[in-house]
Amino acid sequence: MSAQPTHHQSSLRPEEAFLSTLDAGMRVKLTLVLIPERMNGSLLAGTGKISLIQSWACRQAFPVKRLSLVRTDAQPGASLNRLLHALDGIIHLEVSLRLSIEDRVAELVDAILDVPEDFALMIFGYGVVEAQSVHRLMSRILDYQPPQMHIYMMTPAVPPLPKLPRLRVRPEVLEVGWPAEIT
Repeated sequence: MSAQPTHHQSSLRPEEAFLSTLDAGMRVKLTLVLIPERMNGSLLAGTGKISLIQSWACRQAFPVKRLSLVRTDAQPGASLNRLLHALDGIIHLEVSLRLSIEDRVAELVDAILDVPEDFALMIFGYGVVEAQSVHRLMSRILDYQPPQMHIYMMTPAVPPLPKLPRLRVRPEVLEVGWPAEIT
């Protein structure tokens, strides 16, 4: 599902219309926020993209957690551990590193099922992920994602998640492009 501006949104400033579109992500499993590195030939670095998205997070009544990925998060175990750390305060879970990735994901999902309210997980920098094993890990989490968890993924391009086509058909994914008016 692509985000199309509503009549109400077209009367808003571009920043407010964009933030209103992010609100719609709380109705789906996954929101892909496609933030290009360049627009109209210009680098978008330092244009306040992250600040604008964080302003949305700060004005929410539900918890919003943040995970920033870096190139060294190439192994699923490291990525999963960073995810568990990011969710601290939402879930309370001590996962044994001796468990398989699948068992750790199952424990994570079980812990999230006990969360009584909706929450958002904002993943910044997903575009640095190159390892297919990490994409499979994220797809596994999306497979079993409880309804109260909403993932926002900031990335310059649509990630190669194996389950993405199925999420599009259901529709359980919202794809939000970065507005050209906000540079």
